[in-house]
Amino acid sequence: MNFIEFFIRRPVFATAMALLLVLIGAISFSKLVVRQFPRIDSNVISITASYPGANAALMESFVTTPIENALTGISDLDYMTSSSSNGQSQVTLNLDLNSDINRAMIDVQSKISQVLRRLPNGVQDPTITEVNSDSFPSLIVLFSSPNLRTEQISDYIKRSILPVLSNVNGVAQVEIFGNRTYAMRVWLDTNKMRALNVTATDVQNALTDQNVQSTAGQINRQEQVVTIDAQTELHSAAQFSNLVIRRDGNKIIRLKDIGRVELGALNYRSAVYADGKLGVGIGISYKSDANPLAAAKAVRKTLATIQLPSNIRADIVRDSSIYIEKSIEEVAITFFVAVLLVVLVIFAFLGSIRLITVPLITIPLSIIGTFIIMFALNYTINTLTLLAFVLAIGMVVDDAIVVMENIHRHLLMGKSAKQAAIDGAKQIVFAVIGMTITLMAVYAPIGFTSGLTGALFREFAFTLAGSVLLSGVIALTICPVLCGRMLAHHDDKKGLSAFIERIMERMTAGYGHVLSKVLSRKILIPSMMGLILLCGIMFLFPLLLTSSIAPTEDQGVILAVAEGPTSASINYTNKYSQQMGKILESVPEKENTILIDGRGGAENSAFGVLTLKDWSQRKRSATQIISAIDPGIQKIPGFRTFLVEPGSLPGSSFYGFNFVITTNGSYQELNNVADKIVQEAEKNPNIFAVRTDLNFDKPELVVEINRNKAGYLGVSMTDIQNALSVAFGEPEVNEFSLDGYAYYIIPQLQQSQYNSSNILNQINVRAADDSLIPLSTLITMKNSVTSNSFNHFQGQRSVTFNAFASPLFSTQQTIKLFEGLAKKYMQPGMSYDFAGDTREFIKTKTSMLVIFIAALLIIYLVLAAQFESFRDPFVILVTVPLAITGALGGLFFSGSSLNIYTEIGLVTLIGLISKHGILMVEFAKQCRWYDGMSPAEAIHHAACVRLKPVLMTTAAMVLGAVPLIIAHGAGAAARRELGWAIGSGMVFGTLFTLFILPTMYLVLPGLNNKNPKDKSSKSQVTS
Repeated sequence: MNFIEFFIRRPVFATAMALLLVLIGAISFSKLVVRQFPRIDSNVISITASYPGANAALMESFVTTPIENALTGISDLDYMTSSSSNGQSQVTLNLDLNSDINRAMIDVQSKISQVLRRLPNGVQDPTITEVNSDSFPSLIVLFSSPNLRTEQISDYIKRSILPVLSNVNGVAQVEIFGNRTYAMRVWLDTNKMRALNVTATDVQNALTDQNVQSTAGQINRQEQVVTIDAQTELHSAAQFSNLVIRRDGNKIIRLKDIGRVELGALNYRSAVYADGKLGVGIGISYKSDANPLAAAKAVRKTLATIQLPSNIRADIVRDSSIYIEKSIEEVAITFFVAVLLVVLVIFAFLGSIRLITVPLITIPLSIIGTFIIMFALNYTINTLTLLAFVLAIGMVVDDAIVVMENIHRHLLMGKSAKQAAIDGAKQIVFAVIGMTITLMAVYAPIGFTSGLTGALFREFAFTLAGSVLLSGVIALTICPVLCGRMLAHHDDKKGLSAFIERIMERMTAGYGHVLSKVLSRKILIPSMMGLILLCGIMFLFPLLLTSSIAPTEDQGVILAVAEGPTSASINYTNKYSQQMGKILESVPEKENTILIDGRGGAENSAFGVLTLKDWSQRKRSATQIISAIDPGIQKIPGFRTFLVEPGSLPGSSFYGFNFVITTNGSYQELNNVADKIVQEAEKNPNIFAVRTDLNFDKPELVVEINRNKAGYLGVSMTDIQNALSVAFGEPEVNEFSLDGYAYYIIPQLQQSQYNSSNILNQINVRAADDSLIPLSTLITMKNSVTSNSFNHFQGQRSVTFNAFASPLFSTQQTIKLFEGLAKKYMQPGMSYDFAGDTREFIKTKTSMLVIFIAALLIIYLVLAAQFESFRDPFVILVTVPLAITGALGGLFFSGSSLNIYTEIGLVTLIGLISKHGILMVEFAKQCRWYDGMSPAEAIHHAACVRLKPVLMTTAAMVLGAVPLIIAHGAGAAARRELGWAIGSGMVFGTLFTLFILPTMYLVLPGLNNKNPKDKSSKSQVTS
């Protein structure tokens, strides 16, 4: 090849190109963003509408369903869910990953604006937000005070903290936990109201009519404009207390005459505790395109600049960037350890510092050069691209080792260093090109795959392919130059290099002897290969551990999710969550704890976060700690609690399994089916914490109105509704301003009166003759039960099952279990589907099968084009299934799982094992063409000559995977399982390649046994 001679004869040019590559690569590296995972654009849009006082059934019919109907046809929509609960409707759109969220937001806003006129009066305008798909905020800060009420802390946060943090670069959302926003609470006494002839409608009308925002205007004088400020608005509890409700003759009845007014909280349905201290928390989520490390640093810096009052303290109780930073540090350490091990491998095979210099220069050149490709493609430094670099260490030295070893072999023939470099590089150029293209081709399907696999591993695949491409170019340009300058012929028979060479000669001779016997028994070897493959497929696949979307990572955090009875109040929840909190606080490895009671308005739920000490400061993993404290957690009465580690992938939910049954029928029928499925599923010892979002266990009072009597007495439905709303609904009837902010006014009965058995007798409405009529004369109530919420999936009524499976029970087995139960119990008109992580798992399994098949086909076609043969590629790829079987065995015995990481490792094996076959088949082809050898002689000679580079490249790749296998600390689980897949697959694949591939070279039909047409061009390649 002329370009090889060009570089060898112009070493200064080659050196300048290499240095230029390093310089541009270093500049590109300085501009790369650091993240935990590749950028995955937000793909969730939430539409929330409030209708204070409305029950779940009314919300479903009059709010949720119209909004859902309006949202049909949204572009890139994967699936739509909704939840209708008391006073609130939430519709969630889950878009395809990396879809155009901005276009979708515009589309949603347009469709919502069209449906507003169809919503009932009193429904607040729906809010449309782009939701961070992560299930929990990345950073949590708790604000506490020894002498301030939580309402005061909440108000301070709203005024002074939220506006500042919301504008920090990278922050997407700031959520308040335990929020106690100010509200003017009007606590009414029904006895006083009855005595003074006052109704709920009177109170509402007075609050609306006598508290008005001034719009009086201004006076325009000849040279002056004077603004008019009419004091029509009330601002304090004292002013509201003096508000006139009605006049009875000469007697004026004020609000203080029928109750009391206080500046309280909008609601009391949630509370937050950190390390046992009551406070108010804020949760911060980052934008999908933000650098989480930079964003966390910016938030911390901003918090430090805020001058907090002396009686308010701020503590950061969770920061996910610590785990991200640690995991990246661990991968970086793994990278350098892998480099060291590869150096030792090469030295062990060559025994000379001078000889190992050549392939080692390939590593920094290839890695640094890859930064240019990453910068051009707008990629990031993340755990996956760093993993790509770890794997690349073993790959990028392969080509250099092959070239250098062949040049060194020619040097030992007595040639000059320059001539040996030219002849050796030329001889191996097609093999190097084939190996480079093969490894690049194997990653092409990954790079072009959609969904989670593509979103996560596109940068991984193209980064690895880029490094391999550069290593191939460097091996054919820079390496021959270095070999021509640094290698020299010597006859030292006593040095380490000569000693190793003698060992390799004896090993080669022994291998050649064994191979000769194997080749003489050609029929036996394919039979053994088929038996091994059959055993691997039939036994390893079914037995092979669990199958999941990703391994569970110790992220230094344990989440505790607890639920009380559907009807439980916040006081009930707080009573039992404190017991859970004490158990969490007793963990020796505890850094801090957070308890959130009633998050999202669900008073019956509690959420705990146990942040653990640094991985280096504890001996137990998060999983081991869960096993230790779970028995105590389960003994807490009145609570259903489970402990879980956060999901390992972006957007993961709390629950490991999400199964949905939909129907157009009634919720009661759906609930009956769900109960049967839950009861039978819980009988399986591998399934636990099964729950559904449809539970008909919430007490309900059904109000029946005697319309005839109401009409006869002249009582309007509006008055009855107002009476019920004030009594039980906490209506937000008006607003008032306080220091520049607007807050709601809420009239409500005093809490003590709810305990009265004759509450309906104490609530009055006004008849046509101005007399008061007890509400009990117009309505009757009967006890019933309902669900806390009514949910839809894809616009249909639905019930969603959430569950966890034991480590010995795969996701695939869990899916089959619930599919079987659904088919057994579902009624006509029902169907099932999947959501959340389970939906992604199914997509990933399908895409990985496509990737695997596509990788094999692409490599086969690439090799067929290179070898001008449809047979030779089959020979090269014949050991791939055996290598995969070996990898599966390694995963099985190491206790690993089949997941997105190990499956990528299996795809990588296709290219790695193919490289060995390319070396042998390409050289055998040269032996037959130039030296006229028979097929048996050619493949035997090629296998023996290529034994050393095959062993060197295998050892480099396997030892490069060792740091992954022994990884610990943050993010270690994924690295370990990826390392096992590649390490064990390479060991078994190489063993099979050395013996089975030569045999299959002779066994497969179609071999061209004709003598070469031109033997005058014989080279000394086989000398």
